[in-house]
Amino acid sequence: MTVLDASAKLSKFILAILIVLVVFCVPKLSDAFANLFQSSSISIKIQGIDDNTIIDEFTEHSKLEKYKNKKIASYRWLEKLIKDDKKILIKLLQSHGHYGAHCTAQHRTVDEKTTVVFIVEEVEQYKYKKIEVNFLSGDTYSLSLKKELVEDLHKLKGEGVDAKTLDKAFSVFKDKAAEAGFPFAKIKDHCLIMDTDPKMASLVINISLGKRVFFGRIDVSGSPSIPHSYIRNRAPWCRDSLFQRTKLNEYQDILYRTELFDRVSITANEDQIEGHNIQIDVNTKESKQRSIYAAAEYSLGDGAGAKVGWEHRNLTGQADKLSPNLTISQREQEASVSYILPDFWKIDTWLKASVEVQQSDTKAYKDKGAYGFFSLETRYNEHTTYFYGVSTEKSKVKRSGQTQDNLIFGFPVGLTITDVNSLLNPTEGFKFSTMATPEIGVIESDQILTQVVVNASHYFPVTQETTWANRIRAGSILGASNKAIPADHRFYAGGGGSVRAYAYQLAGPLDSRNKPLGGRSILDGSTELRQRLSSDWGVVAFFDGAYVMPKSLPSFKKDFYYGVGAGIRYYTDFGPIRLDVAVPLKANKDSSGKNINRPIQFYISIGQSF
Repeated sequence: MTVLDASAKLSKFILAILIVLVVFCVPKLSDAFANLFQSSSISIKIQGIDDNTIIDEFTEHSKLEKYKNKKIASYRWLEKLIKDDKKILIKLLQSHGHYGAHCTAQHRTVDEKTTVVFIVEEVEQYKYKKIEVNFLSGDTYSLSLKKELVEDLHKLKGEGVDAKTLDKAFSVFKDKAAEAGFPFAKIKDHCLIMDTDPKMASLVINISLGKRVFFGRIDVSGSPSIPHSYIRNRAPWCRDSLFQRTKLNEYQDILYRTELFDRVSITANEDQIEGHNIQIDVNTKESKQRSIYAAAEYSLGDGAGAKVGWEHRNLTGQADKLSPNLTISQREQEASVSYILPDFWKIDTWLKASVEVQQSDTKAYKDKGAYGFFSLETRYNEHTTYFYGVSTEKSKVKRSGQTQDNLIFGFPVGLTITDVNSLLNPTEGFKFSTMATPEIGVIESDQILTQVVVNASHYFPVTQETTWANRIRAGSILGASNKAIPADHRFYAGGGGSVRAYAYQLAGPLDSRNKPLGGRSILDGSTELRQRLSSDWGVVAFFDGAYVMPKSLPSFKKDFYYGVGAGIRYYTDFGPIRLDVAVPLKANKDSSGKNINRPIQFYISIGQSF
């Protein structure tokens, strides 16, 4: 081998080594230099955009935002984050109709603090110039019906192009179509035709309404121990009526309110359409049939009290309910059993029966006795029920040293209207109930009397977090004198469910022995402002007042007992826990001039006051 050949081979060897060094070392040197960059915080600015909605959405999706207070030790990584955020910002701008916008970015790092500025240009928003809606050839329904279904889509004309607004309009169309008997209506496709000068867009929408259907058979699965007929009977529609999507949601709510199910799924089965009738599939998962519950309360005037109960739902496989309860307090002891059988005699009619024994020791009287109640309650519509029944009472009432033995039969009838957004904690709507109870057989007087009571409450949402709640109760006893009416059947005011500034029964007139006299008529009410402070806490301020009168017709010349107070609410899944403190504004004095009521009352219990 010549010297020249050896020299050539050596040159190739050295060149190979240099190539290896370049391949393996240069990237590492580059990384080493890049690692000299340090950033411990990032601030982001956007120039050229005044729309806070876009800025907020960008902040939510920004990758730089996630590293705002984190260390970035690589210049290359910072550049990648900025590049990704530019794409995110352009995409957001386009979703809001700013199709011509383009974006540049600048950044500067001083003392490990990095400022990134996104500069947006050409941000003029496109507007809808024309809305064209096309129905598929198979949709041969009337022009007036089609026009009504798509009227919200045509309202987009002249509005700014915006993806969320368009999605909302599509959703409104689908909801409206589903209410008009088209559960499977859909937007087949849509496109925008852009005109850059001026910046306008024509929107073309292709729609398929599908088949118009009516309610057909209901197919039930799951919950084998609950009669399928009971589940079917709860449906809030008649067979062959026009399909409405909201009726499915209402049906689901009705089944959940029975407390028999943990899960309820209701769907319209597109594969089961006979003629124009669609099958509704109901799948349920049964909840536990037995439960135990307990509650406690305390008030300054009445002391502590507790209630415990046991409930068996679907006792005999007819969705019936058995509920034994025990209440023990310093004022009252009661044991009761109630039974409810749905769909008795006809759909939406409940048989209700209860038996209780109790004794009480109040400021007005002492009594002990046994009571029975039997009624039929019928739902007239979604919000209204009415009932009629019979009651019986065998009791012994002691008042002012005299004892009265009573055997009373009653024939109560009543009406209830409830339209509130929540039974546990209403913030909107109203409740109304009235009951009239003719009674006969008061043993010591053998007179017939009738008690009439009306209760109403209203809830007005002042703001999303503030509710103004009002309550009124009016009652009258007809057909007997005050003395002939058993003491436990008279009207009294005062206590946690009445005028809270007074102890139980003390917001009213006194007899010669300084005991609450009660009355043949009553008018009491409350107004309460409820303020939600957070998801868990709230406060209230309230005013309560009452008239208790000896005649069956109200006379407002008598004393008006009233008070003010404030409270705290802690909200739970089973209702708010409340603490109320109230102060009377009128003294209730006995024959010696001494105020018989405490200067302050407070209550701790579960549930709103009304």
